[in-house]
Amino acid sequence: MRLFFIIISLLIFPSYAFAEMEKEKQTSNKSLFVELNSQNQVGPDCQVSFLMKNALGKEVKQFSFEVVIFNEKQQVEKLLVLKSGELAEGKTRVKRYGLKNLTCRNISRYLINDIKQCDAEGFTPKLCLQALVLSNKTTSKFGS
Repeated sequence: MRLFFIIISLLIFPSYAFAEMEKEKQTSNKSLFVELNSQNQVGPDCQVSFLMKNALGKEVKQFSFEVVIFNEKQQVEKLLVLKSGELAEGKTRVKRYGLKNLTCRNISRYLINDIKQCDAEGFTPKLCLQALVLSNKTTSKFGS
């Protein structure tokens, strides 16, 4: 009986692993472009703009990402989930966010910590994270 379970396990798990590898292979040439485009002080808040382009080959119904903001001492200042909503395939979109009570010049770095939501057919948040292509047009660092 034990031999039966071993044989079944060997048959099931390699096919699962193969299916996952095929899924990654199919999505490897797709990208989700996110650019930190600007940051401007507006009163007590830092207003940041992200430019996003969906080149995944599928419409993204909802997209949100977790951002960690570091201060000038390289310490975590804030952890936020930014929601962009729908990202149509091939469409470039700009989204602006107000970072309450933060001074832009004191922000040293933005880190995309995780993709929280990426509702696109055939994609998981993990696959969307792997598809990220980042760019930066500010004086703060930006990465994942």
